[in-house]
Amino acid sequence: YGLLFMQSYEAFNLFDIELNIFTVKYAVLDKSWKNDNVCSSFTRIYMPVKGEGFIRVGKQEIRLLPGNIYIIPASLRFSYKCEDCLEKLFIHMSLKKQDGYDALSNIGKCLILREKGELVERIFGLLNEASIQSLIEFKAALFQVLMEGLSQNGVNLGKATSYPGLVMRAISYIDRHLSASLSIRQVCSSLYTSRSTLHKLFREHLNMSLGRYIDDRILAECERYLVNTDMSIKEISDKLQFCDQFYFSRKFSKRYGFSPSAYRKMNNI
Repeated sequence: YGLLFMQSYEAFNLFDIELNIFTVKYAVLDKSWKNDNVCSSFTRIYMPVKGEGFIRVGKQEIRLLPGNIYIIPASLRFSYKCEDCLEKLFIHMSLKKQDGYDALSNIGKCLILREKGELVERIFGLLNEASIQSLIEFKAALFQVLMEGLSQNGVNLGKATSYPGLVMRAISYIDRHLSASLSIRQVCSSLYTSRSTLHKLFREHLNMSLGRYIDDRILAECERYLVNTDMSIKEISDKLQFCDQFYFSRKFSKRYGFSPSAYRKMNNI
């Protein structure tokens, strides 16, 4: 058969948004569920089922009520508390862009979907089925939650960003070799380019140095292991090739303002 016409949409970045789900859990909480100044590099979705809780973003206090769905975007700083009891399904996830960051970062507010009891029940049903088809439908329902949350709260994420090939190759290499031992020299050597060239491109297109980008990615990975796994701090330190867990703790504390153990405690639900 002869090809009469073909149009490519590669420039549209169709494959540059990746849905990653880190944790899906049901929690029964009491008055001890309380913390201030919480912030993470991933997005949270809260689906209250019984009782009520509160989150505070800046000066705004938001009640967590059954039937509503709450999207707390990555990088949003907030506080949470429960005055009596609260039962909720919570999801830790990320819409990963081609630069490795969450597409929902820096929205600056909690997104609320009201009166979504039927959708919440559907999501529970899909999780309880645990079939391959139900898991596909669960992801589709999660995309529905995100799209409705953005639409109903007047949020436009803007156009997808396109990066030069050398930047994308550097990001891909960092992804594949992500560890505390990864050096700028190693990245540049693998791509047969100079440090000054790559540094200039990262400054121009990501508004940060290559060194800062590597630090961001490795510390975000540390954060995800702390919050979404049961690995010990030493195991995380070893897996990500820090020289020792004490150096890991110092570096993590300097960036986040909390020790790894304190950060895990305040962010795991």
